[in-house]
Amino acid sequence: MKLKFKVGDNLMLKKLNGIVLFASCFLAGILISLQLNMVQNTDGVGLIPIHVAKAYEEQLSIIRTDKEQAKQKLAEAESKMTKLEEQIISGNLVLKSRMAELETYKMSAGVYDVEGPGITITIKEPEYIKELDILSEYIPEGGSVILFDYDLLVNLMNHLKRAGAEAISINGQRIIATTEFNYVNNAIYINRLPTAPPYIIKATGNPDTMESLLTLRKGILDVMKNQYGLQVRLEKNERIEIPRYSNHIKYKYAEPEE
Repeated sequence: MKLKFKVGDNLMLKKLNGIVLFASCFLAGILISLQLNMVQNTDGVGLIPIHVAKAYEEQLSIIRTDKEQAKQKLAEAESKMTKLEEQIISGNLVLKSRMAELETYKMSAGVYDVEGPGITITIKEPEYIKELDILSEYIPEGGSVILFDYDLLVNLMNHLKRAGAEAISINGQRIIATTEFNYVNNAIYINRLPTAPPYIIKATGNPDTMESLLTLRKGILDVMKNQYGLQVRLEKNERIEIPRYSNHIKYKYAEPEE
């Protein structure tokens, strides 16, 4: 038995097909739109939404601005203090001598930004850890050699001091007598702030003397390169800048002797 359709029935079927096609396209458009929104609002798979990351970025920008303004106010206050001290000690040779001695102590304590001739040492991770027989079994692929044995940085600081370095910084952190190196959560904390490779060490002093003592055969830089595979570059500088110590120095037990 054959079914026969009239012209009106054909028109009705065409309308139904059109409605179904329109509904399908509309639904597909909604699904695609939702998918695009999900992609645009997430920074990768399983990460925080972009709008949250942007909010954090804005907060960080505000904090940085506040920090710069605070640093500027501190510089202005220090400038006023210096002028006041100069007025007080003017004409007093004893006070001038004491103030000059105090300035030396302040520089040693990292109170001031300093500049002068020196060296810059850049330390990067090895290109291929698998080629290091000593370390490959302890450090997983993609791991950090420097973080694995961060005593290398501590030893480098000691060698720099013995070579006559007057001021030292690592990744912008001033090294002073109370500076601590701690490994926490896959980062080396210096002055209680997290740092990570590559490490850029700056030191003021006689560039030739420091270079000759640090590049001795079997010396600290030679050990870093040949035993640990680290990429080490030393540059001599006519003038470098080293920032002041940014934290507060607190003594829990020691007090000045009366």
